[in-house]
Amino acid sequence: MAVTTEIYGSRMLRWALVQGGGDITAPLSTDEWMASERVPFEVADAVVSHLQAGRFVEAMVTQADGHSPLLRFTPHGLQEARRQEREVKDLSARIVFAEDALLRWVFNSDQPDRPKDLQDFFSSPHSFFHGDQLSVDEILAAQRYLVQRELCGGTIDGIYLKADGRDCVLSGKTVRQYMDQRNGVSWTINNTNSPGSVIGAQEHVQQTNHFNGVDLADVATLVERLRTLTPDLDLTPEEAEQYDEDVETLATATDNPGLWRRAWLGVRQFLVRAGTGVADDQLLELGNRAAGILLP
Repeated sequence: MAVTTEIYGSRMLRWALVQGGGDITAPLSTDEWMASERVPFEVADAVVSHLQAGRFVEAMVTQADGHSPLLRFTPHGLQEARRQEREVKDLSARIVFAEDALLRWVFNSDQPDRPKDLQDFFSSPHSFFHGDQLSVDEILAAQRYLVQRELCGGTIDGIYLKADGRDCVLSGKTVRQYMDQRNGVSWTINNTNSPGSVIGAQEHVQQTNHFNGVDLADVATLVERLRTLTPDLDLTPEEAEQYDEDVETLATATDNPGLWRRAWLGVRQFLVRAGTGVADDQLLELGNRAAGILLP
């Protein structure tokens, strides 16, 4: 199996987080990472170039041949490494990733309506989550869920795509978001009631499709936009850590309006400080609306 530059990039970020102890000024040895991964010189250089292009690391030393033996994190890179390390250890994040990755792998395969061997998925780059390969048990659990929910079919020969699975991928939603929509789950937070009160709740339903009248798919898009803006916000290491924590809260706290609002206000102060060249009015308006507040 060919491990991609992106996979090695995630592995290097998470390795650097451990090696540097979370210290943004700590020197990170490219040669030590090469030895730990047993990768050739040209692969290491490609990975470093990939991380530099994403503004995750910067060179402390660059040799005449272009090799950078010593690196250090940028604030954006340290934030991303912490996020990836946190998600790799989060069972729920791994489950969600496995379901989405497996469904999209089947969708993009040749003749997706014919059974595909799960071993082929396990042997592909698609089975890696932030550089960490999914376990066989995680992949089998994802297969069972997709088959039980009739997004895919399963036979002794493997897994194949069904009509609902195709619709899920084409919708642009995650598997869980699509299933909520298909099942008609529609909880809406009502600001006129006490904090946390829910209108139209159905027993045993765990997720929502709307948050303060904003579709959760739009909230997910908001969070992804906020993550991409980090390099442009000119944050100190301490601010970057706070920004990262608040953005993660926006991603996970849609069941807690008060907490979500506080996190949005924390994020918003950095967006406003950066100016309209970084965060446009539409982005700010969406965040304000989801938070249930009216701000200039």
